[in-house]
Amino acid sequence: MIALISVTGALLPPLSNMMFRNSRLEERLTSLDQTAAVFVVTNSGNMPGTVISAEAVFPQTGSGSVRLSLPLAAQIIEPGKSQLVKVKPSGAPTLLVTAIYRSLAKGECTLNLGVLSYAGVVTKHTETIECVRLMGNLFKEGTTAIFTEIPAQK
Repeated sequence: MIALISVTGALLPPLSNMMFRNSRLEERLTSLDQTAAVFVVTNSGNMPGTVISAEAVFPQTGSGSVRLSLPLAAQIIEPGKSQLVKVKPSGAPTLLVTAIYRSLAKGECTLNLGVLSYAGVVTKHTETIECVRLMGNLFKEGTTAIFTEIPAQK
């Protein structure tokens, strides 16, 4: 009986790791300014996970909202590690930014970070931010924005 308990106790951790292989990604926005939106992503799981997308959502007067993709290269987060994920500015037409600003509803906007777990499940981490702060950080030198879905015209 003692031998059975001893063998079972020794095999239980490796078996549970094999059976419950997954990543557990936790995201936290650490800063937002005109140069980047910076997240810290921590993987407390036992398999790698991937940051796959980012977007900003602006509520509009009347109904609906505008979703703008953020430029982001996919990043793999290894198990037991943390990594900075930076979303850098890219060009956006002034007309687009102005149109969003003019029809912006009062209230809160969201900044979403999409992650893919090892098990293949996509989840979105949502940070609620005052629209004024988010819009204030859209502008850099008048015509550059962090958030864009339309390429800048040359």
